[in-house]
Amino acid sequence: MKKILLFVCIAALLSGCNIRDVEKRAFVVAMGVDKAKEKDKLEISLKVSLPTGDPKAGLSKFTIITVQAESIAEAMRIAKSKIDKELDFGHTRVIMLGKNLLSEDIKPIIYWAQRRRDIQMISHIAAAQPDAKTVIAIQPKTETIPGSYLVNLFDREGSESPFVIPEYLFDLQRKISEFGWDPVLPLVEAQKDNLVVERAILLNDEKMKVTLSPDETRLLNILKDDEIKSSFTAIEHGKIKYTINEESSRAKFRISEGNHPTITFNVKMSGVLEEDRVEGYFTKEKAQEAARLIEQELNRKMVKLLMKCQKSKVDPLGFGLRYQATHVKKDEQEVWNELYPRIKFKVNSKVDIQSTGIIK
Repeated sequence: MKKILLFVCIAALLSGCNIRDVEKRAFVVAMGVDKAKEKDKLEISLKVSLPTGDPKAGLSKFTIITVQAESIAEAMRIAKSKIDKELDFGHTRVIMLGKNLLSEDIKPIIYWAQRRRDIQMISHIAAAQPDAKTVIAIQPKTETIPGSYLVNLFDREGSESPFVIPEYLFDLQRKISEFGWDPVLPLVEAQKDNLVVERAILLNDEKMKVTLSPDETRLLNILKDDEIKSSFTAIEHGKIKYTINEESSRAKFRISEGNHPTITFNVKMSGVLEEDRVEGYFTKEKAQEAARLIEQELNRKMVKLLMKCQKSKVDPLGFGLRYQATHVKKDEQEVWNELYPRIKFKVNSKVDIQSTGIIK
């Protein structure tokens, strides 16, 4: 009797298997959200990877499921009627937002992604042009696994582009809820059968405010103190003289108040000579001249970029958050909102050319 009772107790603790087999699941590797043509509706596009058997074969097969609905949650229910497998978001690493959607509040979309336990918080959020559906449907020739092209770009595991500013889901949510720190989304542009990421979009109040050029995007990456590798050119009288390959950089800023409030950036950069168009050996004097010319150009362009952000009422570098953290007042947010439009910017850059390569 005791053995039977023990068996019943143990059996009661056993749990059944509630997980579907792999062949009965459809893995969503990328997701796109656009404004639908119909008023107050969204167009949701899901990029579903199709199994090919041998992963070494290099075959990249997928299908796009498109649904229009008033909410994302409702779209997910409708999408299930268009496929014979259970949708699995465990491999969703990229969520694309159509550029036309950024004129509206994107918080409901971000909060929906956060609430789902099967969507990773390290998923990348990006803007898409002309729309998210077009972007996720493109298969670049170098993409061997569906969705891997953009993941490699944003993770910087493949190409280390200085024009890419990645934005993670967890970080975007923090910037949306925090005071004094605005999000930056990379802009993915569809060009025929390829995807190009070289510009960024600045948001404020969860809406698009300004689009940066490739050069401005690269400079913002440096001011964000991100480890990127890029090249900078020394130009004098409109002619290119030297080009250096920047290998490391460091950027710090401080906020000073008073009658003339100022934000001062100190940027340190080191690199090696990559191109020399001046005759003769690259001497110490030439290295100093090249560093001076690049420093002047960096100072001018960075101040111009900071003023552009200020004029657009966006704060992608977290100046307001730093001010709030260093000032214990009841009204520090109101004070900062009044102070930011009046602030002057100053950039002090220091360029160190460490080597001329393997020749002089």
